[in-house]
Amino acid sequence: MSTFVTLTTQSQISIPAVFRRQLGFKKGDKLKAEVQGDALVLRPAGDILSLAGTLSHLAKEKGIQEILKLEEKAMGGAASDRYLSTLSASERNRIKKTNKRS
Repeated sequence: MSTFVTLTTQSQISIPAVFRRQLGFKKGDKLKAEVQGDALVLRPAGDILSLAGTLSHLAKEKGIQEILKLEEKAMGGAASDRYLSTLSASERNRIKKTNKRS
């Protein structure tokens, strides 16, 4: 199935409802966009909560900063953003201070 979409003056498009339902995209989902040939491909970006335990073998005796770097490398910024959004403001500030020192 195919359909036409319009690029707005703000360079945005709307994903037709039939495609959102078929692919399970919901409001607020993060998508990874990439160019393949002459096509723009959108895929779910995933998040850190769905990866629970998948990097645990790499995390032994590592600090939070090292773990965040591993996650960022594995999933891009979306995973770290999602994880950081689950933390309290004081925890985020502590991590930011630690990042500035390293």
